[in-house]
Amino acid sequence: MLLAPFIQLNQPPMRTLSQYCCCCFLSILPLMAHTQDFKTDSLLSAISKATDDSGKINLMLTLSHNFWQHAKMSSALEYSQRASALGEDLALKNEIVSMKKSFQNNGLSNASRKPDSMKEITDRLSKIEEQQKKLDIAVKEYNRRSFSFADDQLKEAQQENERLALRQQAELQHLADERTRRNWIVSGAVIIFTLLSVVFILIYHRRQAKSKLEVNQLKNKVLRSQLNPHFIFNALNSIRNYIKQHPDIADSYLTKFSILMRQVLENSVEEKISLSDEIAMLENYMQLEGLRVQNGFDYEVSIAPDVDSENTMVPPLILQPMIENAIWHGLDPLPHRGKIMLRFTEQKGLLEATVEDNGIGIASSTVDIKNTEKKRSLGFQITRQRIELLNRKSRAKGWLTQQLFESGSQVRIAIPV
Repeated sequence: MLLAPFIQLNQPPMRTLSQYCCCCFLSILPLMAHTQDFKTDSLLSAISKATDDSGKINLMLTLSHNFWQHAKMSSALEYSQRASALGEDLALKNEIVSMKKSFQNNGLSNASRKPDSMKEITDRLSKIEEQQKKLDIAVKEYNRRSFSFADDQLKEAQQENERLALRQQAELQHLADERTRRNWIVSGAVIIFTLLSVVFILIYHRRQAKSKLEVNQLKNKVLRSQLNPHFIFNALNSIRNYIKQHPDIADSYLTKFSILMRQVLENSVEEKISLSDEIAMLENYMQLEGLRVQNGFDYEVSIAPDVDSENTMVPPLILQPMIENAIWHGLDPLPHRGKIMLRFTEQKGLLEATVEDNGIGIASSTVDIKNTEKKRSLGFQITRQRIELLNRKSRAKGWLTQQLFESGSQVRIAIPV
C-alpha cells in the first residue's frame, strides 16, 4: 500500500516529519482494515462526494489498497500517486495558512519593534525553508520506498502468477499423461480381450472338431463291434440248423435277425434313442444269441417305476458290449442253462444299468483268464470312451465298473440322461 503524507503546520510546536508520518499511517490503518471489503464503485462515489481533502486522501489510499488486493497494479499506483500529490498540496496550503496567521498575529506587535526583530523573521523563514527541504526529502524518500515496495510486490505477484501458470501447466500435462495412459490401458485391454476371444473361439472350434472326430471314430468302432462277423456268421449258421430241424421256428428267428440288422444300421447314425427301443434291440440280440449257445440261457429285464422308458434317451446299443461279454465269456462255457439279469434305475440325473450273469466267473480252471480279460477289454474301452464323451456335455458324470465273482459277473454303468 502506498501512502502520501500531508503536514499541518498551523499548530505549534511543530512535530517532526517522521512522527507526523507515523501518526498519519497509524490513523489510516484502522480505516483500511475496515474498508478492505468495500466495492470499487462505492469508494469512487465517496471520493467524488468528499469535500475534505484529508478524507479524500484516506479514501484514495483505501481504494489503492483495494486495487492492490485485486492485483490491479496500475490502478493502485495511480490512486496512490494522486493521494500523494493531494497530500503535498494540502501540506503547502497548511504551511501558508500557518505563516499568514503568524504574520497577522505578530505583525502589529512587531511593527513598533526595533529592526533586530527582522532577524527573528529571517530565522523563522530559514527554519520554515529548512523544514520544507526536510519535508521534500522525506516525501521523495517515502515515494521512493513506496514505489520500491510496489515494484517488489508486483514482481512477487508476477512470480506467483508464473508459479501458478507452471503448476497449472504441470497439472494439465499430468492430466494429459493420465488420459494417454488410460487410453493405452483401455486399448490394451480391448486388444487382449479380442485376442483371448479369438483364441477361445479357435480352441472351442478345435475341441468341437476333435469331439466330432472322436464321435465319428467311436461310431465306426461301435458299428464294427456290433456287426461282428462272428456274431453274424454264428447267427446265420444257427438259423440254418433250425431251418433243417425246425423250419417253423427258423422263420421266426430269421425275421428277428433281419429286424436286428435294420435296428443296428438305423440307430447307429442316431446320437440317442429311447430306452424302450434300446431294450427291444437288446432283447432281439439276446434271443438270437440264445440260438448259438449250446445250453441256451434265459434273460430278465427289470425297470424301476420312476424310470420313463419312452422318454429316457440313451446312446444306441451302449449295453450291447456288456451283454455280449456276459454271453460269450460267462454263459457260453457253462455246462447248464444260464441267465442274464438286466436292471434299470435312475437317480441324480444318471440312468444306472446293471448287467448280471451266473456264468463261470473266475472259478473255472479250464478257462484262460488272460485271454478272456483281453477280449472283454475292447468292449469296455469303447463303452468308457462313449461315457467320457457324454460327460463333456452333462453336469452329471457317468461311470463304468465291473466285478467278477466265483460264479458269474456284474457290470454297472451310469449314463448321463
